[in-house]
Amino acid sequence: MIGIAVSLYDKFDDLGVLVDILRHNFEEEYYISVCSNHPDAASRIEPIDVDHFVQGAEIEYTPEMSGLRADINLNSRILDSMQRSCRGAMDAGCEYVMHLHADAWPLDESKLLGLVDRLDDSEKHAAVRGMGSSYRRPKFWLGSVMDQFFLFESDGFAERSFFEFDPRDLLPHTAIHNMLMLLLLGNVGRSNFFYYSDKTTDLWWDDREKTQPYAGVRPSTFVPEYGFVHVAAEDFPEDYGRSVQANYLRRFDITGGEYVTRLRENHEMQESKLFRRLRWKELKQNLRVRCYGYRPVTFGRRYPVKADFLDKPFEEKLTQLAKNVGEEIYHQGHRLLFAVVPFTDERFTGDHRSRNLYRDAAWPEESMGDLFRDTVEPADFPADFGPGWYEYGDE
Repeated sequence: MIGIAVSLYDKFDDLGVLVDILRHNFEEEYYISVCSNHPDAASRIEPIDVDHFVQGAEIEYTPEMSGLRADINLNSRILDSMQRSCRGAMDAGCEYVMHLHADAWPLDESKLLGLVDRLDDSEKHAAVRGMGSSYRRPKFWLGSVMDQFFLFESDGFAERSFFEFDPRDLLPHTAIHNMLMLLLLGNVGRSNFFYYSDKTTDLWWDDREKTQPYAGVRPSTFVPEYGFVHVAAEDFPEDYGRSVQANYLRRFDITGGEYVTRLRENHEMQESKLFRRLRWKELKQNLRVRCYGYRPVTFGRRYPVKADFLDKPFEEKLTQLAKNVGEEIYHQGHRLLFAVVPFTDERFTGDHRSRNLYRDAAWPEESMGDLFRDTVEPADFPADFGPGWYEYGDE
């Protein structure tokens, strides 16, 4: 049996739709294991037809947190939920397990099963998505592996105790995608997993091609080769995120189930009308951010991120304009210089857009141990986690 491991916080309606897709629209039988850190998760998930539920660790996080403490706590909580939901499916005897978030849905069963067959034929232990091990950013030291649509073979992972870890050991001040890469490289080995998608063919909600590396997976992403879709409904204005979700269900003729029916009845609209309204809202935002020296593509079509900037005090926006103009002058000068000066070192003649995405080298102001000791609040983590690695040694 194939296991579907789902981690979430409070997207219970999205979970209901995902379960409806698997139970009422796909033909195979799937074991569904779910983990949530929400304090009311057990009662909220009880009406949904899942096979296994486990409560996540009580790792403190609120949207009001900021800085590295927020990164460490949120990433630890995300990976803890993934760990527990996947173990639930493995313990049930599932041969293969795919990890999803509640708002990440497989829509084409034949393509999902085809990917499972591809992993089985490969004799490797995992098939993953991401921008690969050559992609670099300060929070992506080793490249990027997505935690959703993450498919693995249970026996291989069990032999390596893959999901036996303290999330604090995986440097959660970086990103969940870097943490997963650490796990895969150190535990599974590079020769034992493969990328089935490098995200270069991902599409936006209106089928436009994404511009990497700015695009990300929010507010939505669609993987046409596999029929995988992720829609963060809250990242769209008003209720249009729900309409985007309903539109994908319509495209793939997903009709069965209580949650699917409710979503489509309440939010489905004509596709051309939906696209026209969202593009108009986007156009108005883009015109405004351009006035402050931004290229809209750098926002990755994230409505709330642009809205947050536009809501800032005028003085802050004016300061950002000066900074953006200065950076643009620098980048254009860089491009012109190496257009006329022969210089073959590829480290310096690459796409100028990538220069601000990573550092070639850095001498930190404090050690990693000092950073964690200064940032982590012991009370944020359950007592049974024990001491963190940073409580010993001189680093």
